[in-house]
Amino acid sequence: WKSILPKIDNQLKWLELLLMGFTVHAAMLLCTLFLPEEKIFDTISYLILPILTIYPISNMLLGLFMNRQMENSNFRIALTNSEEKYSRLYESMTDAFLVMDLDHNLLECNTALQQLLGYEEEELLSVNCKKLTPEKWLDEDERIIREEVLLNGSSGVYEKECLAKDGRIIPVEL
Repeated sequence: WKSILPKIDNQLKWLELLLMGFTVHAAMLLCTLFLPEEKIFDTISYLILPILTIYPISNMLLGLFMNRQMENSNFRIALTNSEEKYSRLYESMTDAFLVMDLDHNLLECNTALQQLLGYEEEELLSVNCKKLTPEKWLDEDERIIREEVLLNGSSGVYEKECLAKDGRIIPVEL
């Protein structure tokens, strides 16, 4: 079918599938001419309507469904590959890295951050980042979120301090 009909634009994929279904089922209907003479007319009159209407439409719908499934499968594979690359990069970083929401809840952290602060991953994920920040930096963090992050989607690089599990103060750059 692909060698006979040049590739139709992806927007008209349904038309290509409908034409293919119609062609295949019309050829199937023509095969009834090889039946014994007394059965040809009865068979054709009985089958012509469903074979030239329902079958091609069903063929088209099934083809669209299968095409969507193949696209979804390809997207899943690409997403899995991307996640694996991100995970390898994320865990192999020597810089401490974290993701937090606007309420300072820690959403993700890498091994370097765990080692720097002396926490296990589960401990860090259950701690609000305000508890990891010395009191003198809390107002500055709120100002940066309010004046930079909410307006621009990110902040410029700045320095502050974090509290390790053992109480040490660690200078950091965010």
